[in-house]
Amino acid sequence: MFRSIRLALILTLLLPFMARAQKDSSDAGMKFDLGIGKAKNLKLWPFLSVTNEPELKRLNILFSLYDMQHHKKPDYSKSHLFPIYWYSNQYGRNFRLLSFYYPSLFHYEYQKSDSSRTWSLLEIGPHAGLASITATPSGVYSQKNLLFLLWYQKDKIAQTSHFVFFPFIWDYKTPNEKTFLFLPFYGQDKQGLNRRYWITPFFWHRSNGINSHTTLFPILWHSRKGTGEFEERRTTLFPIFYSRKAEGIHNVTLFPFVFSLHNHKYHSFTLVPVFSIGHSTDSLSSHFSVGTLFWHFKSPGSITNDFFPIWWYGVSKEKDDKNRHNVFFPVWWSFDSWFPKKTIATDSAGVKNDSIVHTYSRVFFPLVFKSKGVNYQSFTLFPIFSEGHNKDYSRRHIGVTALFWHSVTPNRTFTTFIPVWWQGASHSEQKLADYRSSYHVLFPLWWEGSSWYHKFNQFSNPYDYQVTSKHKILFPIWWSLSSERTVKGQPTSTWYSTKVLFPFYWNLKSNDQSSLTILPLFSKGQTTDSLHKHWLITPFTGVVTSRDSRSFWIFPFYHRYTGKDRQEKDILLLVYHKETNPDFVSYGVLWPFFEYIRYHDGSEFHFFPFLWFQNTPKTKVSSILPFYLYRKDSAGQALHILWPLYTHKVVYDTLVAHYFLWRALSIEKYKNGDASTRFLYLVYAHVHKDGDTENSLFPFYYRSTDSDGSYYHSLLLSFYNYRKQKIENTPYYYQEQRIFWLIRLRSNYKSLKEKGVAKKRSELR
Repeated sequence: MFRSIRLALILTLLLPFMARAQKDSSDAGMKFDLGIGKAKNLKLWPFLSVTNEPELKRLNILFSLYDMQHHKKPDYSKSHLFPIYWYSNQYGRNFRLLSFYYPSLFHYEYQKSDSSRTWSLLEIGPHAGLASITATPSGVYSQKNLLFLLWYQKDKIAQTSHFVFFPFIWDYKTPNEKTFLFLPFYGQDKQGLNRRYWITPFFWHRSNGINSHTTLFPILWHSRKGTGEFEERRTTLFPIFYSRKAEGIHNVTLFPFVFSLHNHKYHSFTLVPVFSIGHSTDSLSSHFSVGTLFWHFKSPGSITNDFFPIWWYGVSKEKDDKNRHNVFFPVWWSFDSWFPKKTIATDSAGVKNDSIVHTYSRVFFPLVFKSKGVNYQSFTLFPIFSEGHNKDYSRRHIGVTALFWHSVTPNRTFTTFIPVWWQGASHSEQKLADYRSSYHVLFPLWWEGSSWYHKFNQFSNPYDYQVTSKHKILFPIWWSLSSERTVKGQPTSTWYSTKVLFPFYWNLKSNDQSSLTILPLFSKGQTTDSLHKHWLITPFTGVVTSRDSRSFWIFPFYHRYTGKDRQEKDILLLVYHKETNPDFVSYGVLWPFFEYIRYHDGSEFHFFPFLWFQNTPKTKVSSILPFYLYRKDSAGQALHILWPLYTHKVVYDTLVAHYFLWRALSIEKYKNGDASTRFLYLVYAHVHKDGDTENSLFPFYYRSTDSDGSYYHSLLLSFYNYRKQKIENTPYYYQEQRIFWLIRLRSNYKSLKEKGVAKKRSELR
């Protein structure tokens, strides 16, 4: 162990100068990310780096203080001597003098793509410098930029110019276009006949010789579209004035008093809140109003007059249908409708005559309500009397005050004298079901009712059945309830009957069971097949029997249960308990604290929770908690003394282990020769198990190996570490060395990449 620590200290001092790759067991071509390589390349970081490959020749001195590169595909060169010069011929010619790249005192650039040449003085960024001149085959232009604020460009051949005083002034000129911005206040743009002006954020103007739009926010909006007879003008002086004028349209609003409308269909004038008048161009529709009190509307087929809030009157007619309403609020309400009858009557001469149906509703609120409809008419004198019926009196009702009501329909009758008496009957005959019911209630003492329901299906007998039910109740003393369900084709029915003289007498019967109870003295019952029975004399003595069991008790002195596979006996509740079944016999005193169990081949005794002894051919247990616990079974044995102070564990044919203070110290030995010793898990560890090894002396040393050849070695909390990891589905290993956790000294990544094992380093982690 001390030799490993000494080796780590020596490597820490010498690795930056003499690190050399180790031979990979599956690939001897391991290359360096840092250090002296085995190929023609040389890396002595940070002093010297030499790359000599078919496609790249490179020399780097003092970590890129001087760098020279020559690439074969494509063929170009780069070099720089920081901060004297930079040179590249990748896309033409690029030369910088006294340069940190940015800024550069002098910059010359030749672009192959457009054969342009540019000379720049004191360049502090892309296209940003004190002075710049560019020459192209089409002409010469100059551009200046002082500290990113001032930029000027002029193309004499194209007759264009740009001027920018960042970020306030932007000026752009061409023979056909002119744009000027003085941010954030003013802007103008001219392109032919198109004009745009704006003063942010209040004024905008846009025109093209035909259309124009002007805005003075938030007061004025004015627009013009088209010319001549197709011209349309819109003007808004917010929030007072709005005007729209177009072909056949002239609308004017002087908010909130004057509204003038003039279009192809309607003319109107409104002076709020005094009056409003208008009419259609064909004079078939009109309106007139005085303030919010009187309104008159006229249209083809309808007239409406309203004198708010007292009088509403209206008439409407459409073909042969006519409606009229007349209301004097809130006393009088009248609604009438006339429409032709669906059938046509004939006179004595056989001539067909149209028949008109008149329906109406009259209300003299809140006393009189009278209505006549197509199928029903009624009269109500509130709150004394109400009566109504249809033509043949098959539906009718009568009510006297709010207490007595009687109504009749073809399928239902109902009579009530609230809150004492209810009586009713109903029936329904449908295609697949019949229903009848009746009830009588003298609240709250007498309740009587019956119902009969028959559902039938000519194709399937299980769906052809009938249900009959009855009930009589003299509340709360006497209850008689019964119901029966019979199914066509089945010899027996499903039924139940309940009779109760509350709360002493209970007689319950059904097709599968019956019982009689006289509280609190006696109860007896059984199922129809006599497999289940019970009888009780008060709740303290009873017998309950079923198909496979019988229970008898005299509470709280004695209880006995006899079942198919189990018998129990209790005396004085749980003072004495005995249970017998095919597997064991148990005896308990103050059960379940003291219990003795006798098996066919052993026994068990416990005094919960301190003593526990068990002795069977498969298991032996002895326990005096919390001092001692021993257990032995077919798998092994375990001994605990003052757990978790010490534990001794044996797994037959596999393991012998000792544990102290739970597992602060663990010593394990396996029959196959494997062993494991740990103290506080990794403070000290020496493990050899299933082909893997692990050794640790925290924080100085850690080493682990896997059965597949993978390996990890760490010194001084990974100040130096070496990793060798198997790459899945390949015969290769990824190897690397690091210091300070993050600095990679060397690896065989480049060698693996050349073989096509991995494209990215992240695939190897």
